[in-house]
Amino acid sequence: MTKGVKKQLRIVGLVLFVLGITIFATTSAVFYQSRIYPNTSIARVKIGNLKKSEAQTKLQSSLTKPTTIMLIFTGSQNQQQFSFPSDSIGLSIDYESSVNQIFANQTLKHFLKQKIFKLSVNYDQNELFKHLDTILAQVGTPATYPGLTLDINSIEFQAGEIGFATNKEVIIQQINQRFEVGRFGSIIIELAQIDPRLTEQEKQAFIKKGQALIGKQLILEFEDASYTLSDKQIINALSPDKIYEEKLQGLIEQIETDLNREPQNPKFVFENNRVEEFAPAKSGVYVQSDILLKDITEAINNLAVSSENSVSLAIAVKTTSPDFNTSEVNNLGINELIGRGHSTFRGSISSRIYNVNLAAIRVSGTLVKPGEVFSFNKAVGDISALTGYKQAYVIRDGQTVLGDGGGVCQVSTTLFRAILDAGLPIIERRAHSYRVGYYEQGYPPGLDATIYAPTTDLKFKNDTGAHVLIQAYPDTKNLELVFELYGTSDGRVATTTKPVINSSTPPPEDKYIDDPSLPAGEIKQIEYKAWGAKVSFSYTVTKGGETIHEKTFYSNYKPWGAVFLRGTGGEI
Repeated sequence: MTKGVKKQLRIVGLVLFVLGITIFATTSAVFYQSRIYPNTSIARVKIGNLKKSEAQTKLQSSLTKPTTIMLIFTGSQNQQQFSFPSDSIGLSIDYESSVNQIFANQTLKHFLKQKIFKLSVNYDQNELFKHLDTILAQVGTPATYPGLTLDINSIEFQAGEIGFATNKEVIIQQINQRFEVGRFGSIIIELAQIDPRLTEQEKQAFIKKGQALIGKQLILEFEDASYTLSDKQIINALSPDKIYEEKLQGLIEQIETDLNREPQNPKFVFENNRVEEFAPAKSGVYVQSDILLKDITEAINNLAVSSENSVSLAIAVKTTSPDFNTSEVNNLGINELIGRGHSTFRGSISSRIYNVNLAAIRVSGTLVKPGEVFSFNKAVGDISALTGYKQAYVIRDGQTVLGDGGGVCQVSTTLFRAILDAGLPIIERRAHSYRVGYYEQGYPPGLDATIYAPTTDLKFKNDTGAHVLIQAYPDTKNLELVFELYGTSDGRVATTTKPVINSSTPPPEDKYIDDPSLPAGEIKQIEYKAWGAKVSFSYTVTKGGETIHEKTFYSNYKPWGAVFLRGTGGEI
C-alpha cells in the first residue's frame, strides 16, 4: 500500500471518527434533553438515565425523613445521647430542588464522569438552636482552669481539671453533612478534650507572678471617678497568660453604668433678653470595654515586675462632642417669646405637687435645635422613686392607685398647650383615657396630653429655623404651672378652635378608697365626677397667608366617677 493510499485512509478514518462523535453527541443531546446523564447520583441514590419525574419518584421511595434525630456524644468518660422529633425543627426533604439542581448544572463534559449531588434538606435553624442550647447544657464536662487565690499573704494554687466540650457550629456542620448524603441515622459527635493543666515549670512561674503582686493595687481613673483593684482581686483574676475577663465583668459593668452618658448640650434660662447657662455642655462618654480589659492585663503584667506598689490607669473611653458648646449661646437665635401654656392643679395632694414641680424643673431649660424632634420622655428622664419622685395617685387599669411620679402629666399637658400656642408641628400626642379635673380648671376638655414611657410620649418638631428654649415656671404656692417657649418668630400664626364635645356618657357611682395616712373619719376628694366624652378641636398654623400645618386632635374619654379618700389612720 502506497503512502498516498495510507494517508487517504487516515483522513477517511478521522472524518468517520469526527462524524461518529458528532452523531453521538447530537443523539445524546436529544436523548438526554429531558433525562439525567448516566453515572449521576443524589446522595446515595443512583438516578442516571431517568427523567425528572422518575428521579423524584425514586428519591421519594429511597430516602425519607426520620421521625426523630438522634445525637450521640462520645469522647468523655460517659457516652450521652439525645433525641428530638424531626417535626420540631420543620425538617423536610425537597425532592424537586434536589433533582432540579442536576439539570441546572449537568454539561456534556460530565457525561462519562461520575457525579454525586447533595440532597436538598430544609429545616428551621432557630428551632434547632433551641434544642442544641438545651442539649449542650447537659453535655460534656467544663474544664476548670488554673487559678490563684490570696489568703492573707499566702498564695494558693488551683491546678485545674480536664474538660470535654463542643459547640453548636460543630454540631450543625456534622448534621448538615449527614443530611446532604441522605444518612438520617444516629449522628455521632466526638467531644474535644480541653486540658488546661500546667507543667511544673509553668506552675512555678504562675505562682511567682502572683507572689510579686501581693500588696499591690491598680487604680482605674476617669475624670472624678476612681476604682481600685486590690491585690486579692488582681491575683484572683490572673490566668497563666492573661486575665480571666469574667472575674472582672462585674467591675466593668459598674464602670460602664457609672461613666457611659450621651452628649449633653448646655441648658439655659432666658432672662433679661439673654440666655444664662445653668448646666454646662458635656461630651458623650462610652467605656471601651475591650480596650480597658487589654490595658488592665498589660498594667498588671507591668505591676508584677515593677517596684511600685500602686499603678494608675486611665479608663479607655470614646468621647463624642455635643452639638454645640456653651460659648455659642449668643448665636442660637433665642430672642423672644413664641409660645405660652398654663394650667392649675388646685386640690392636689402634697406628693403630687412635689412631682409636678420636680418634673417641670427637669424639663425646664431644654434647648431644641432646628429640625430636631423634642421628646418629653427623653427630656424628663426616668420617672421613679429612684430618681426622686414620690408616690401620688394615678389612674391605672381603671383605678386610682398610688404610683411613682403621679402628676407628671400636669407638666406634659401644660407644655402641650405652649406648643400649640407657638404653632409648632406636633408629632405625637395622646389624650388621657379619662377626663381629669386638674386639666379642666379654667379650660375645656381635650387640651391634655398624657405620657407613659416608653409607649406614650409628647413630641414636637422645631421647624422654625432657630433654636427653641423651653422654660418652666412652677408655682407651688398658688398651684399653677406655666411653660414658655423662646426662640425667633418667623411670622407664623397659630389658631386652635374651641374643643367641641361630640357625645357624652354619664359617670359611674362614687368610689371610696381607704387611706391610712388620713385620720379616721376624714374624707378627702381626689377625683371629681366626669362624663365620658368624645372631643375634637382643629389646629391650624399659617405663615404669610399660607397654611403650613393643619391637624384635628381627637380625645375619647371614658366616663369617670368621683373618688374619695377615707381616713383609716389614728384619731386627730
